[in-house]
Amino acid sequence: MGIKVDENEFKFLGEFIHQKGWELVQTYVLKKDIDLSKVKLQVEEVSEIKWVSLGGFKKLINSKEFCFMEKEYRDWLIEKINKEMKRMS
Repeated sequence: MGIKVDENEFKFLGEFIHQKGWELVQTYVLKKDIDLSKVKLQVEEVSEIKWVSLGGFKKLINSKEFCFMEKEYRDWLIEKINKEMKRMS
């Protein structure tokens, strides 16, 4: 995507294990100013990118169109992001 990021810029939010589907999700967050006009999408891996507010993200992740994960995971993710946002401010 052409974004220059050092791996220590990522903050590990946690790991979620969904026993029912035997799925493991590791979640990281990155706070960085990025010029979207300079991002190069790899069509094999990324179809689109967009900025969303935290409220917009909550709506997006709870929509059936975006997230196939169980409500338990979505609630866990929002809780982790809320805690990190408070810590960052």
